[in-house]
Amino acid sequence: MAKYPVVVYGASGYTGMLTMDWLIDQNIPFTAVARNAGRVREMMAQRVVRLESATYEIIEAEHNVDSLIEAFKGAKVVCNTVGPFTKFGLTAVELRHLRCFIAVAEELHFARAAARLHIEQSPLSRIIKELEYRLGVQLFERTTRRTRLTWAGKVLLEEARRVLAVVDQAKASVKSAAAGYRGRIRIALSDGIPQARLAALLAQCREEEPEVEICLSEVTFSEQVRGLNDDLFDIGFAQSDEVGDGLVAEPVWFDPLVVAVPARHPLLTYRRVPLDEVVRYPLVLCDPQVCEGFWRQLQRVLGTVDARLTIADRVPTLDLMMALVAAGYGLGFSSLARITELNNPDVVARPLAGCPAMLTTYLVRRQGEPAEQLARFIGRVSPAESQALLPDHTSQKEIA
Repeated sequence: MAKYPVVVYGASGYTGMLTMDWLIDQNIPFTAVARNAGRVREMMAQRVVRLESATYEIIEAEHNVDSLIEAFKGAKVVCNTVGPFTKFGLTAVELRHLRCFIAVAEELHFARAAARLHIEQSPLSRIIKELEYRLGVQLFERTTRRTRLTWAGKVLLEEARRVLAVVDQAKASVKSAAAGYRGRIRIALSDGIPQARLAALLAQCREEEPEVEICLSEVTFSEQVRGLNDDLFDIGFAQSDEVGDGLVAEPVWFDPLVVAVPARHPLLTYRRVPLDEVVRYPLVLCDPQVCEGFWRQLQRVLGTVDARLTIADRVPTLDLMMALVAAGYGLGFSSLARITELNNPDVVARPLAGCPAMLTTYLVRRQGEPAEQLARFIGRVSPAESQALLPDHTSQKEIA
């Protein structure tokens, strides 16, 4: 059974050696599988560079079904560098399978997924059927009206995203080295971080350390936490501090929570809107699975009033929320910074009456002393003052 998620099969061959050399260069632990472990050790000592810094194991396995199945247990990725495996390799999953699966799983529509992948629908359907056959499970429930994920499909979607994230990070590392960058900081963004603050931070980083590449990924909060624990990200920004063991969350930015109101709405008679008046109307809220941190903070605010909420819709983005609010579907919630950035003339922002509710953005990282390069980045993220005093007016919204 493989100890590490990446397996190199046919490790004693020339292609296997090149593959292991690359994995070591990217600091990716791996399991080497071959018929002769002694030969693999001998070849690695002769041809693989930086062997002393590698994290790996060697497993002996015969070229038969039972041995290979046992050797590959626990693996997420199998790098096949030997021909004989093809006759035993029906359970192998290729990256193209995962990319096609993710497209269908996210679109839940084969025609849209095919257009997204720039292929015809028929070959996409064949790829998904092949993937289901190789895994031995049904991934989608398909009817003439809709397509939805099975439970097995939901699990695979999470794992497939993680596998492709590892591959993409490895490709980015190679490109960064080729482009001359001497360092890289991988940043995860969740919950719709204020763009103005992020832009100012990135501009400062480029000015002070232009040789350091900044890689940004927009992910859900749960994906950010997993990515930090799995070393896919170096740091993250989110609106939740519920990160679990091994991570720390430090509050850095604070923004007032405001109500997004359609123009010509009865609530605009209030300069500061009582929350118990807000909840009398239909609400357009963020999707808790997409904006987890923001939703948790909003839940605490909504929990202070005893009322049954009428949910008009749940949406994945603030842009869509503002569009529905402008169309009169209901009221929404956002930070003052984010709603100001969108600058929608058909939406008016109103602060809540009473003690202003604040949304907190946290810097999330692994516990322990950060590396010098990362520590310098963290030092640039200076906590912003709370915007307790809101402006009396703007060009298109009366905020206070």
